[in-house]
Amino acid sequence: SSSTSIVFCWRFSSNVTNMAHKRIYDGPILEELDAGNSHICGLVSRTKRLECWHWKEFNSTSNSLITSSVAVAENFVCGLLKSGKIQCLGSFANVIDHVPAGIFTVVAAGFRHACAISLTGTLECWGGMAGVKPSGQFKSLALAENRSCALRRPNGTVACWGENNFDLPIYLQQTSFISLEAKGNIFCGVATSNYSLFCWGNDEI
Repeated sequence: SSSTSIVFCWRFSSNVTNMAHKRIYDGPILEELDAGNSHICGLVSRTKRLECWHWKEFNSTSNSLITSSVAVAENFVCGLLKSGKIQCLGSFANVIDHVPAGIFTVVAAGFRHACAISLTGTLECWGGMAGVKPSGQFKSLALAENRSCALRRPNGTVACWGENNFDLPIYLQQTSFISLEAKGNIFCGVATSNYSLFCWGNDEI
């Protein structure tokens, strides 16, 4: 509604025949919401307070200064401070203890690594990233377990990198995309030309 947000989560059975749902939040409007494999975090709009659910070991409210670009992974959450600097919280030291210095516009989280885009569009990645990050200028990111993809600036084509020389399928290499998302090791993007959905990363797709 105009004054509150309500968040429900559904848990699927192994054969996807039953769906149990539960309300996890009912309060002031959430400005952002992101989920990792197990955890969910969001920013309360008015206060910029970081709230996390399904994460008993993690107290996000005591030391979070994150105001935008919430990115949730398995054991950490990252985001941007008001200044454009990055803060990461959680228990995965490879990411938490190696946050790059600088001013950034976007942060994304994979399973064991994180990447960010600087003001000039260059990529910074840290943690347990697989593969060699591409050069160039980028505008958005989608990170998976051991793979990463990014949208190039200004044409919206995609660069991918990761474990076992992971790359974007040849038939999509000249396609321009509006947005990208990743979960597990699957990537999906919305094409600029006709809003078609393309997915890659799994031979069965």
